[in-house]
Amino acid sequence: MTLKAGADLLLGGKLENLPILEAATESGELPKERIKDALVRVQTLQDDYSL
Repeated sequence: MTLKAGADLLLGGKLENLPILEAATESGELPKERIKDALVRVQTLQDDYSL
């Protein structure tokens, strides 16, 4: 739900969230494209701030 609301930073380094994300995409609740976009934003932020 938080990713759907735009809380992309919750993806950063949280591998335990992968099963939840997979289930959400398989059910159609969350488009894969939304996850890809969020990952790009998080990676860009990490790169910009050397995190």
